[in-house]
Amino acid sequence: MADYDVVIIGGNTPALVTAAYLAKDANLKVAVLERSQFIGGTAMTVEMKPGYKFSPAATGEFYVHPKVNHDLELTTKFGLTEVPCKPTLTTSFGDGQYLRIFPDFKDTAEEFGRFSDHDAVAFMEFIKNWGAVGKMFGLEQMNEPPKMSKFVGAMSSSVEMERMCRDMLFGTPRDILDNYFENDYVKASFLTLMEGSTAGPSDAPFFFCLGRMLHPWGFIKGGLKEVGRALEECAKSFGVDVIRGANVVKILTKDGAACGVEVEGGEIYNARVAVVSEIEPPTTFSKLVSEEEREQLPAGFKRGLHEIKYECGGVTLNLALDALPDFGFPEECYGGFFGITPPGFHYAEEAFAEYKCGRIPKKMLSMSYMPSYYEEPGTFAPEGHHVLTGYAFPVTGQLWEREWDEDAKAELLENWIDSLNDFAPGLKDHVLYANGYTPKELDEMFVMTNGDLGHGTLRWYDEFNWRPMPGYSNYRSPIKNLYMGGQSVHPLSGVGGVAGSIVAKAIVTDHDISAAEESDAEQFKDRW
Repeated sequence: MADYDVVIIGGNTPALVTAAYLAKDANLKVAVLERSQFIGGTAMTVEMKPGYKFSPAATGEFYVHPKVNHDLELTTKFGLTEVPCKPTLTTSFGDGQYLRIFPDFKDTAEEFGRFSDHDAVAFMEFIKNWGAVGKMFGLEQMNEPPKMSKFVGAMSSSVEMERMCRDMLFGTPRDILDNYFENDYVKASFLTLMEGSTAGPSDAPFFFCLGRMLHPWGFIKGGLKEVGRALEECAKSFGVDVIRGANVVKILTKDGAACGVEVEGGEIYNARVAVVSEIEPPTTFSKLVSEEEREQLPAGFKRGLHEIKYECGGVTLNLALDALPDFGFPEECYGGFFGITPPGFHYAEEAFAEYKCGRIPKKMLSMSYMPSYYEEPGTFAPEGHHVLTGYAFPVTGQLWEREWDEDAKAELLENWIDSLNDFAPGLKDHVLYANGYTPKELDEMFVMTNGDLGHGTLRWYDEFNWRPMPGYSNYRSPIKNLYMGGQSVHPLSGVGGVAGSIVAKAIVTDHDISAAEESDAEQFKDRW
């Protein structure tokens, strides 16, 4: 038996952020319990083939919020190093043309001007309008989610703001891009940013699919495992116990309040203040909470658990190559992400049509990067060789009339490689190794229902004060002292774990615990 103030179930990045804040600012004794031997959730970098390292589960973008990085000194004290994307994203169109998106929006406008003078001007108007929304949303990421009615009300102060509100809530990528731009190459250059979407250009919410271009992009030096490494070292420096191989089988309660957990083998970890579950709410309350406690859950909460949508939008796949592929763009573009699509919307629309029917698309999109290019030679692959990691999409978690077995996985890899080869002729001849995790494997490894990397669908249905469900978006569950954390809660933030800081704030507030003065999120708004 061990006694703590707070016990956190799951060792993903939000868990480590929560633990670090509670220990650092509130001087609480915290334990993070992880069932596997790996800390960081999907933020992993592994040697899947001798000599070749990959980040096989998550995409590669760096999403640690600047405020979290600042507060926890992840860069200055714990060596988490961001490698800026230069350019941010390059799209290969397969006909000898390419288009780059840069961190500096003026450079992007100039690039658009190679295809259309009109679109070069329109892009700056696009950034002006959507940048204002992005800053507002960036600030909201550091607080409990606002009610949608309040957010909409704040966007009703003028006719132009009402138009932006309409576009944000109801506009699709096709709607918005057609409204601003005239050139098909320019429009198609945005489509790789739909990674994670569960609907095509004519149906997906524009804000979630394309709004991410307003965020700061970068890679992590050494791979995504460095996120978990830095956060674990940070948490431990404040006295947090990070315990591997601790598979929680039951959340303990006393007088209707969570008071600890039991792990496989029978060991008890007491929690004087709170228990936090990083596991998806349906799994937490169906498998870890006692039948007696489940029966007493409010009807609205039970309904909410049933209504959460988990939909896979794509998966991360990996290649080992014995040569640098040629996608038709300058070699320095491998210093950022790159995508593949012909000009226009038809390619993406056809892929998502197959996805909707439960099939593996023949022609796929891919948001790819090559760490072997921008890291020191030999770090990710033998010198002269390369690793290519791509978020292949769209990929459904529920195939029609078949399962995600080895045959389906082989078809997925073949279709993805064929799609890449269409834009980089000859790439197939240089493939030494191909692998990745299917949606089923992601579910089994990370408790990720249907292989949904976001742990909740990427649409308004599951966002803001509806995430994870209406009435329970403030991280508190109906069981006193049991909090919901992880990727399932607001805000969806990739491996950066920003929700962890808000969960920590909720615990401190509820228990009237004295904490260090919080840094002002306003100072970071221009980064988002």
